[in-house]
Amino acid sequence: MVDAIVGGVIMVVATTSLFLAIDVAERAMNSSGRYCLSESEKITLSRAGMSEGEVDIFWSQNLRNAPTHLDNGDPATSAMSARECE
Repeated sequence: MVDAIVGGVIMVVATTSLFLAIDVAERAMNSSGRYCLSESEKITLSRAGMSEGEVDIFWSQNLRNAPTHLDNGDPATSAMSARECE
């Protein structure tokens, strides 16, 4: 009897952990690419021939506004602006 109860508790904990892990993974996927450019990324883009203003425009138009389709199939975009990264 005790074994059945312990087994039931283990199943509940394992199932809850699985759902929590899926939720964390979805949040990570939704926020990927939504952070400010690092210094090394800015240097790489400047070596590619972009000025600092062009880098900000590139980030705000291409990365910030890129939709994700992980939550209910609806696209989500970041509310962060390029000016907040300075």
